This record gives sequence, structure tokens and C-alpha cells, in this order.
Amino acid sequence: LELLAALIGVRLHEKIIHSSTLDFDGSTFHCDNAAVLGWCRSEADRWKPFVANRVSEIRSRTSPRDWKYIPSELNPADILSRGTPLSDPDTLSIWLSGPPFLTNPFPTDFEHILSNPSHPENLSEEKKIVALASTQIPPQMIIDAVRFSSWSKLVRSLASVIRFVNRTRKRAIETAPHVSSEEFAETQLRLFRNIQEVHFESELQNGLSNVSKTSRLFQLRPFIDDSGLIRCRSRLERSSELSFDQKCPIILPGSDPAVSLYILWVHCALCCHSGGVNLILHHLRTRVLILGARRLARSTIKGCKVCLKFNAKRAEEVTPPLPEFRIGSDAAFRIVGADFAGPISVKTEGNSKSKSYICLFVCSSTRAIHLELVPDLSCYQFLLALRRFFNRFPFIVKIISDNALTFKRAEKEIALIRSHIKSKCVQEALAKFDIRWEFITERSPWHGGWYERLVQTVKRPLRKVLGTNVPRFGELATILSDIENMVNQRPLTVVSLDPDEPEALTPMDLIFGKPARVILPDTRNNPISPTATGAAVLSARWRHQQSILNSFWRRFLREYLPYLRSAHWRKPVDPRPLRVGDLCLLEDPNPSRARWLLVRITALFGGRRTDSRPRSCFVKFPDGRIFKRPIQLLYPLEIQ
Repeated sequence: LELLAALIGVRLHEKIIHSSTLDFDGSTFHCDNAAVLGWCRSEADRWKPFVANRVSEIRSRTSPRDWKYIPSELNPADILSRGTPLSDPDTLSIWLSGPPFLTNPFPTDFEHILSNPSHPENLSEEKKIVALASTQIPPQMIIDAVRFSSWSKLVRSLASVIRFVNRTRKRAIETAPHVSSEEFAETQLRLFRNIQEVHFESELQNGLSNVSKTSRLFQLRPFIDDSGLIRCRSRLERSSELSFDQKCPIILPGSDPAVSLYILWVHCALCCHSGGVNLILHHLRTRVLILGARRLARSTIKGCKVCLKFNAKRAEEVTPPLPEFRIGSDAAFRIVGADFAGPISVKTEGNSKSKSYICLFVCSSTRAIHLELVPDLSCYQFLLALRRFFNRFPFIVKIISDNALTFKRAEKEIALIRSHIKSKCVQEALAKFDIRWEFITERSPWHGGWYERLVQTVKRPLRKVLGTNVPRFGELATILSDIENMVNQRPLTVVSLDPDEPEALTPMDLIFGKPARVILPDTRNNPISPTATGAAVLSARWRHQQSILNSFWRRFLREYLPYLRSAHWRKPVDPRPLRVGDLCLLEDPNPSRARWLLVRITALFGGRRTDSRPRSCFVKFPDGRIFKRPIQLLYPLEIQ
């Protein structure tokens, strides 16, 4: 109604102008409806037909600037349309004289009320604009291969989806509960076709008629077979001995995840995780031609979890420097390594046989040994052997041994050894003597190689001496004493054939200062007085012994330590550092890696006395137990 009133007002204004003889400078139209003002101030084609037709007529006869806003309380037309009585003086004044701004300047407060496109009535009458946009949706994979771990699962899942679609379209036929070989082969072809549609879209748009020279398919002379698959032409097309797939293989891209699953399936199902890249390519070429197949096959083998388990290499570290206690010039047997050897059969009083054991103590610096024969592995006998050793060499401060798991003996004897070393009475005795006992990492005998090696040095002559004889306990103790003396006189440095060179350095020299030949002072130079003679001889003898002992230690530092600098030094290795949280295979006596346990590293330590490189760690087993193991038994996997 407001719009019609505005239109009638415009028509009436035009009739007045034509019938009047006066000249008008301009005309102003007032309306109290904001929606009508918005229509009149905008283009007519924005609105629906009813509003557009009337706005078009209004705009053809007036200018948008001629339209002003007037409040309802100042609009004289509202007095008549609402039937307002004229008893009110203000209403009567507006009806007779019009609004105040007819005689006064137009109020600026009304200037802000102009066209409002967001007015609800404006929006309701606005014409809807229909825009048509043509977009081309690129082909997409019918199934997401990233969600599957194997090619067979991907194909069988897609075959099940196709079965479901056929049932919904009432085209289902009686099928077996499992996917048949025909369905599997047909689904594979459908999947191959879908892969080609996604990756070779531009080539398929022209039907392979004008393949660009920059296309990956240009040199393959592609064509589309009856099944809609892109195949490669070859020089074997006329062969009657080969199948169609061998003569014209299916072309597949190497960048699709489904193709990676297909190569992994060939590697696992057809190659049985063997043969490497060449065997995979051999099986692929009997049916498909994959772009970049060699690179993809190599990455597939690298990512195969089964192959990764069998191809993993053990963790390695560079050879550490010798710890300080191995090269120090401390007193003999200050730090020793302990180990057991045996059992050795001995005769008893009744000519029956019993077992005896050798307790071996090795000096860490002089490489000297001390042997104690014990009748059994009881805690009492071990304490007696330890006390005898301590009485001979009271400077001992630390004993180093393995965890007894490295002993190659029966399980019962291993348990006995562990129990008596770690028992309360042994620990109390060690505390009394102020001796610390340190255990090397479990299942790492090379950590105690400096004393483990001498076990064989003792056993070898013992076997030759005993042969098939069974000695008595006292006889065996005497034999061990001879072997101990022989081993302690072994040369530590190179033996020279030059008679002018000094004799080779031995552990006995470093322990007792015993030279090869003892030269006593010349008696012809002795004083006449017996008292003076004894004092002079003893003093000279003491100084002579001290000079010999010092010369031995100087030779130890000059000859033996430089020899250790290069002895047993492995070739340079590329260290494979481990990190906390790494997943590793734990080497096991079982020869098959398939039965090795998977463990996770929880902590790294070691190397505190050498080069600060970790060489031991705590590993967590599948059952939750945590054990200490050397890094040489771990084979880190790249699966994190």
C-alpha cells in the first residue's frame, strides 16, 4: 500500500504540474516507509515484478534525490488515513499548516534514514539471482587404499562392496559366502581401471589418440583394450607362446598407494620375502608395467616388516678407551676380576669321584692371576677362598664379575653361583673388608673379557696335565699352583731374540719385582765388622730390589701400555646410536629370528669410566619385565 500511495502521489504530482501555469524549481516527495524509500533509491531490476514495475514508473518520473523521509507523527497524510481527531492542537497545526520543516530548514536528523538494502521487506521483495557454474569433478578412487594394510584385503573389501551394490539393484546371483577366484580377478581389473582413470585422466579424455610428448605414456605406445584398461604395446605381440598380459602388460602409475600394496602383495605372496628387487620385477612383468617399478620395489622391501625383522643389523659403538683401573700403576690385585671354572673331578678318600671348582682372581693392571680350589659352590667355601686371597693380597678394593648367566654350566649350578655371590653373608663379609663387588651387564661376557680370557689360559694346560687322570684334591691344588706360577711368568710384551735386549715383562715382575737373574752384592766388598756387614748388605739389597721394581713399572708404562693401545682394536665402525623408546630385536640363542623377542629401550647408560657412550641399557620385555642388556644384543628396527 505504501508503494501504491507513492505511485499515486507521483501521478498526481505530474497532473498538477501539467495543469498549473506556475513554474516549479523542484519537487520533494516525503514518505514515512523506509522500504519504499529503499525501492525508489535503487534500480528496478533488483526487485520482483510487482515492485519492479511500480518502481520503474516512479523512477522514470522522479529522481531518487527527490525522495525524503518524514516521521509518522509529522506526516499529515497519517491523520486522515488513521481517522485521528483534530481536537489536539499539535495535530490540528500539522493538518492546517503541515510539518514544521516546510517553513524551517529541513532537519539533518532525517538524512541518515536512506535506502536500506538489508531491510527485511526489501529482502523479501528482492529478485532471486540464479547463477549456473559448470565444474568438472576429477575422477576419484572408489576405495581408499591408505586404510588397508594388504592388497588382498583391499580387493576382497571392494568385492564385498560390489556384492552389496548388486543386491540393492536386484541383480544379485547366488554366490558363495567367500570371494571366489573369479570375483577376485574381476575386482583386480576393476581396481586397475580405476587407478588408471585417476592418474591418466588427461590421456583418457582424448581416447589416447593424441598423447602428449611430455606424457609418461608417450613412449609406451598405449592402447585401450576391450575391458577399458590401458595397455602397453610390445614387440612380442605376435608371439603365440605368451599370454596377452605378458605381451601387452597393464600400465600402472607408481605413485598410487594401491600400487604399493600390490607390489607388497607380490613380494609376500609370490616371492615369499626373498629374491630381492629383481624377483619382484620378474613377477610384475608377467602382468603389469609399473612406472618407476624398481624404485618402488626397493622402498617396498625396505618397508616390509617381516624383512625388516630379518635384515636388521645389531647396534654398534666404537671401541672405547681402556678404563683407568686397567692402565694405572696401582698395587697388584687392587682391582680384580673373579670367575669360576669347572667342575673338575677329584678322588675322595674312598676312591669315589666328586666335583671341585676353580675360583679365579685376575689383576686388572698386571694381568696376574691367583687360583683357589674349592670343593663345592657353597657360600662357606667361597668365603674361605675369598679370605685366603685377601690374606695374600690385602690391597683389594673392588671385585668385578659377571652375572653368572654367562657361565656355561647347568642351570642348577648357575643358580648356586648367583645365590652365594649375592647372598647376605657374602655381602656382609665384603662390607667388613671394605670391598665393593661390581657386576657387569648381563649376557655381555666381553665386558669382562680381560679376566674371562684367562679362564681358557688356565684350562688349556690343566687339560694337558690331567688328561684322563683323576687327581686327589691336594694334588689338584698343587697342579693349580704350578699353573698359576706358569701363567704369571708369561710374557706381556714381545719376546726378543737379541741377547742384548732385556727379557720380556711378566706379571710376576710387576707383583714381586723379581728379575730374571738375581744378582747379589759382591762379598769381596763387604766390611770387616759383622754388624756393619749385615746392615750394608740389607740396605744395598733393599735399594737394589726397589730399583728393579721401579724398572719393571717403567717398562710396564713404556712397553706394555703402548701395546694395549692397538691390541684388540676393531676396524672403524659406523656407530648406530640407540634412543630411549626404540623398538629392537633382542638376540637369542635360538637361531631363527622369527622367535626373537621385541623389546623397547627404557634407559641408556654405561661408558662412565671411558668415553661416555652408552653401551648398556634397560629393555622392557613383552610381558612387562625390565632387564639390563648390552647394546650389542639389540637389533634396532626402523618401525617407531
